[in-house]
Amino acid sequence: MNEFATNLQTLLASRGKSAKDLADYCGVSRQTAHRWINGTILPNDKHLQEIASFLVVPIGHLSNEGQARIRTQAISELGVISQRLTDKQLCILLKIAQEFDHINPDTL
Repeated sequence: MNEFATNLQTLLASRGKSAKDLADYCGVSRQTAHRWINGTILPNDKHLQEIASFLVVPIGHLSNEGQARIRTQAISELGVISQRLTDKQLCILLKIAQEFDHINPDTL
């Protein structure tokens, strides 16, 4: 069993939620939810975000792999967005990023 499946099982049990509850929330079949729970397959990014929302946890609580995928996607999107910004907008974005650098991520 993979890290994601282990964490998912633990979080579902601690919240009294079932595979059916998860499937209904994510709009997938019970079979798909069971495969996630058993570690047979991993959810795509969209479903990973839905699972985190359903369980009210940051994606990183589900798996390091999921957190890495989201981080990579966010960095890529910032690169694309930054290409369209003016110099002034880029300076503002940099200042915002620097402010976040000083914030403890556990408080977000």
